Amino acid sequence: MFARKPITHYHRDTGLRRALGPVALTALGVGAIIGSGIFVTTGEVAAKNAGPGVVLAFVVAGRRVRPVPSVSRFTGGGE
Repeated sequence: MFARKPITHYHRDTGLRRALGPVALTALGVGAIIGSGIFVTTGEVAAKNAGPGVVLAFVVAGRRVRPVPSVSRFTGGGE
């Protein structure tokens, strides 16, 4: 129950290095907050002002946006 592992057990050299600095991490956090706000606002407006057609609108929008990430494959970005 009182056995302890040395700290070197947890700090093994994995060969990974830090790639994101403070500015990049801040931008990532701000982008996540804004992105989630967009989805929350869309949901609130859909719940208050729209009818059952909102489900169809989300399906159509999802089908239109889906092919976009695969473009990076053809430009060499998805390797």
